[in-house]
Amino acid sequence: MTETGGDINGLYIPTKHKWTLLTPNGDKFVPNMTTDENRMEIRHNWDMLMPLGSGSVEINNYKDYPKLGKPIVDDPIRNGSLFEASWTHALHCVSSIPTPINPS
Repeated sequence: MTETGGDINGLYIPTKHKWTLLTPNGDKFVPNMTTDENRMEIRHNWDMLMPLGSGSVEINNYKDYPKLGKPIVDDPIRNGSLFEASWTHALHCVSSIPTPINPS
């Protein structure tokens, strides 16, 4: 049995928790679009929310855990049996929202 949001495969068993309360903070996560410096500072703030490795983990014995599915095989940087945590994938997608689209 797992806690809500836990690992159903039993690969990771938490020993302690550090809870972080996320509160609205527009100045920290929404660019004011006046300078490149501000835009880069906002990008940095979003990047600091991401764990090392961007949530990708290598699990060589993934076939022992049938609920995992198939590994990522087309990563241009890393090799191996890679899996990505769903919350980091979602964070990556959300972090692109304040990034302006430059048509040039």
